[in-house]
Order: sequence, then structure tokens, then C-alpha cells
Amino acid sequence: MKSEHSSYTTTHSTDRIAQALRQAYGDLGAEVSSIEDHYSAIPDAGRAQLAVVGEGRGFVGGYRAVQAYVHDHGAQRIIELVALGQGALGRAWGGMRNTVSLNASTQKMGAIADTLRGALPGLA
Repeated sequence: MKSEHSSYTTTHSTDRIAQALRQAYGDLGAEVSSIEDHYSAIPDAGRAQLAVVGEGRGFVGGYRAVQAYVHDHGAQRIIELVALGQGALGRAWGGMRNTVSLNASTQKMGAIADTLRGALPGLA
């Protein structure tokens, strides 16, 4: 499985970030669950204060998935978003309806980032 990453820095609390992530995933109609260590897309997920994945089904078939990690670094928190999926060749091989689309996941990651920017002023 492939992935695309984006990271953001904020001084907002982990609780406030969690609220913003709930809003962002809710706006997209995603099912949210915690990430088990062996399903993590990043090596240091065990040290994250928050690690969740939002999953959903696409309109045309297939799935999308975006993981979110929040790392506390004292005065600031780092939010890492990770879009998961397979490229076009992998989806063609596995069947479009039964695979996770990297393109759709990346688009949803962008929508989540937009919601976070609106909910967390000063997000960089």
C-alpha cells in the first residue's frame, strides 16, 4: 500500500485538535477508529498522543482511508495526516470496488487539512 503525508504545527491542545479531527472526519462521513500499532503507516505511532484512522466508501466503489497522528512536543503539537491507498495499477489488479484509492484518500486528506485550518487558527 502506498501513502502520502502532510504535517502541520500548532500550539492548540491535544483535546482541541481531537475535536477538530472529529469535526473533519464527521463532515466527510468517515468511520473513525483508533490505530493498532501493527496497522500504523508511521514507525513512531506508539509515541503519538492521538492516533486514529477515518475510513469511508467512495461513490463509484472502492474505499478511502486517512490516518491522523498528534505528537506532543511541549509548547507545540505536530499533526501528521497520512492518506493510504493503491495506485491505478494496484487498483486494477485488485478490483476497483475492493481496494483503497490513494487518489481519493489524498483528496480527503486535503479536505481534512482545510477543516483543521478553519478550526485551529495559526495552524502552520
